[in-house]
Amino acid sequence: MASAPDPIGGGQDPEWLTETVTAMPSATGGIVQVTLGSGPGTTTEKYDLVVIVQGSQLLVDDIYCTGSDPTDADVFAAGWLDRSACTA
Repeated sequence: MASAPDPIGGGQDPEWLTETVTAMPSATGGIVQVTLGSGPGTTTEKYDLVVIVQGSQLLVDDIYCTGSDPTDADVFAAGWLDRSACTA
């Protein structure tokens, strides 16, 4: 059985009507800002994915709410279903 990664926002979340992805590359990887929306008039969620270079691959190292301080914030709580909402 083949497996695939969960879509951004997790497999349990509703289908996102809009997804915007902006890359800010650096020599060591960079940041990818992701904005997810459910439709007009709804709250959007914004995430920063920290990307690192390992060998010849780009890997997501951590995920934070956009605008939060990465030194003391993390998008994940005790488990995926308990994760923080990164609403804009």
